[in-house]
Amino acid sequence: MKIDTNTYRDIAYQLARYSQMNPALKKRETLYRQGTIQSRLYALSNYFLNSSNLVEIQEQKMRDGIFKPGYSNVSSWMKPNVSNLIKKEGTVANGVISINAAYRQCRLSHANRLASAYLDADVGKFKARGETKFSLYKDQKLDPQAAIKAEASLSLLSGTIGARLGNSQIYGKAVARGTVGTAYAKCKAVLSSHDQTLDIGVGASALKGEVEASFNFFRAKVSLTGSGSIGSAEANLTYHHSAKEWEFGSKLGFIAGLGFKVKVEY
Repeated sequence: MKIDTNTYRDIAYQLARYSQMNPALKKRETLYRQGTIQSRLYALSNYFLNSSNLVEIQEQKMRDGIFKPGYSNVSSWMKPNVSNLIKKEGTVANGVISINAAYRQCRLSHANRLASAYLDADVGKFKARGETKFSLYKDQKLDPQAAIKAEASLSLLSGTIGARLGNSQIYGKAVARGTVGTAYAKCKAVLSSHDQTLDIGVGASALKGEVEASFNFFRAKVSLTGSGSIGSAEANLTYHHSAKEWEFGSKLGFIAGLGFKVKVEY
């Protein structure tokens, strides 16, 4: 706040107090001058008081114009798939529970034919999600696979800003994500004969950020992600391998943590 409205109010109250003083004066000229001074002091008091009110109203309008009321969404479901079990294909059971809530939110975006940009921000954001997925067969052959994922985080302030430039065949894009005052925990495991994924992490940080840049040339894509934190204690490990892509990344830090992730798809 560039204008201290509390200082304006203090000045207004002091001027109002001075304008109400009634010294014992006998001469007519002195009484007239005293009345003029008190009138002007009272006018100045009203000026400072009205100014503080107008500034606070304007600031509230600006906040309301950018930050909207928050949200709270809770959803869950569990679904067995007997048909796939009989046919010996696909997922036989999966379930999800998800919680998303924020005290305030901000959504801004702009786009034209070749470029676009957006900003998403949440104040007081809580996010939690749990997911399970099981399958027994692939192409009617026994191929067990189990996937479990759980994560939760609480942030005082979180935001994402992104931009894209190019056409549908050749384009580049960049996304930056950041949080203030965050505590989080996550775990993901996928085990099968053709796909192995392990992603675990836990930590807390005063400031946490991530930047991802990618270049897409027809069907090929190369992306590089860098992350960092300040005032943190956290540890992360990521490994993933499957057909036509691989990914590896790590992060270990106390007070200041830096991490990386490289992914190639072809």
